[in-house]
Amino acid sequence: MAALPPSVGEFRLALAQRKEKGMKNRIISLILTVFLVSSVLLGTVGVNAASDAVLSVGAFKGNTAVSSVSPGEKLTVSVSVQNSKAISSLQLKLSYDPDLFTFAENSVDCLIADNDGVAQSACNTKKGTVTVIWDTTAQNTVLNGRIFDMLFTAETVKSNINGAFKITSAVMYDSANKKITSDISSASVNVGINAITFTEDELAAYRKLETIKYPDSKADIDAAKAIFTKYTNEKIKAFFNSYPDLYEYYRTAPTRYYKAQESAGYAEIDKAIAAFIEKYKRILAIPEGQVTLNDKTEVTAASDELGLMSDAALARMDSSVKEKINSLKAEIKQLEADARKYSKAVQEYEEFKENFKTVLEATENDISGNYKEYGSMVVEAITSFDLMSDIAQELGKSEREHLSELMGYVNKYTAEDEAEQALLEQQQEFLKKHAKVLAITQRTVTVYDKTAIELAIADIDAQPEALREKLAMRRNLLEKLLDKIATLTVPSGDSKGSASTVTKPSQTTSSAASSGNGNTGNNSSTANTAVKNDTNSDSAKTVTKTVISEVPQIILILSIILAASVLMLAFPAVLAWQYLKQKKYEQIGGEVL
Repeated sequence: MAALPPSVGEFRLALAQRKEKGMKNRIISLILTVFLVSSVLLGTVGVNAASDAVLSVGAFKGNTAVSSVSPGEKLTVSVSVQNSKAISSLQLKLSYDPDLFTFAENSVDCLIADNDGVAQSACNTKKGTVTVIWDTTAQNTVLNGRIFDMLFTAETVKSNINGAFKITSAVMYDSANKKITSDISSASVNVGINAITFTEDELAAYRKLETIKYPDSKADIDAAKAIFTKYTNEKIKAFFNSYPDLYEYYRTAPTRYYKAQESAGYAEIDKAIAAFIEKYKRILAIPEGQVTLNDKTEVTAASDELGLMSDAALARMDSSVKEKINSLKAEIKQLEADARKYSKAVQEYEEFKENFKTVLEATENDISGNYKEYGSMVVEAITSFDLMSDIAQELGKSEREHLSELMGYVNKYTAEDEAEQALLEQQQEFLKKHAKVLAITQRTVTVYDKTAIELAIADIDAQPEALREKLAMRRNLLEKLLDKIATLTVPSGDSKGSASTVTKPSQTTSSAASSGNGNTGNNSSTANTAVKNDTNSDSAKTVTKTVISEVPQIILILSIILAASVLMLAFPAVLAWQYLKQKKYEQIGGEVL
């Protein structure tokens, strides 16, 4: 007997079961495929577990290891590596307590002796982390010793406390871009900060200022001031943090005293004025124009005290007293300005004597025997002298007279040498042309003068040989200015939390210039070894190359994971679309059946 055909309900049930089974099989296949591909690719990235690199951290003041510091002291935190193979890149993160230590901006010093390597650092002052990234194109850089130094300053604390510097993460890759495992389990160092203490006598002096009485509290205010003015900035900060109430008593005491004075009777006010005049009678008796810088401390104290007096006291004080104090203060300010100007002039004068020592010691005999060489030196010296400040020229009056005498000898012995006279005139014209550049000295030179100096040197080199010889001394002085500029740095803006430059060692270079000409000699040597010696830190140079913060393998892994996630999200949508299509078909088929 033939089998009966299925009913409409049986047909739909069988179709739904096949659909559900097919969907389950597709999902399982997709998941297995994703895991298989991921495991294969992760295996290709690989880890070179057999080549552990051990990282350590140390704290130093100079070359001496330290375990504790005082508030305000600076310390160097150093990261070291042992047992590394040749590497191509590394990234590490050092954590610290920002409440206990302050990171010095741009202070990361790269000690890796690799001329092909570059480094970059970034600091997050809120989280207390310093991240350093290093990369190189070299193939044989082996790390074994100190690799990075960072500068920190200890903060003021209320009590003795320890703070840790710890490496929280480290990633290294060898020349084949395989990860090198790095042991950071013990890469930390603890540094204690010793709190600043105060004696009971000090604290008692401030407690007396809680209540102010006029005029009795004046002696207590003066006693507290005598103690406070001896404090360092760090001790003032500690006093403020540890005893805020006592600090406020001291800070407001003068104001509260003179407010009490305002409410006192005229007799008390006159008594205070008399005491003020008596206290400062010595400086009030100084004739006009005879005050000296030795009087500054007393004049400043009198001015400060005068500024804190009440309106009632100032109104009753003789105006001549107030005018005298203000006049003395203005004279002191002018004396300080004159002293700074004189000090600069002395430096300028001493630099001139050092630069032209040979010609300043010359005699007529020297010139008669070699008037061509000495003639150019005399012209150089006179030009430089005339460019000095008035004060410096006044200090060098005798030297200027001697140079004038020497110039007379030069003119005497070149009277019959027209060619030499013409050269001297050309030399003078050249120096006049570059007078602005020639006025720059070792004391005043800045990094912004480099281009102008180089142009002047290029102009010298472009002159005929005979004139170049005359300008040899000037060229040598300009070269020394460039040497000075090489030791200077361009001021950078505050960039907390942003990338900063890191210094790295360069090839050792030495240069010497002869005193009578512009010839220089250079010697260079290159070391292709692991770690820079501390004694070579002066040869560090600034590196500003941007380094990619992650390695290619990581990017590949993340890309795979992202692609898998997209597929897994898209697959259910496809299945849903097929299901709806099939549902519609079933409806049509049902109607037919």
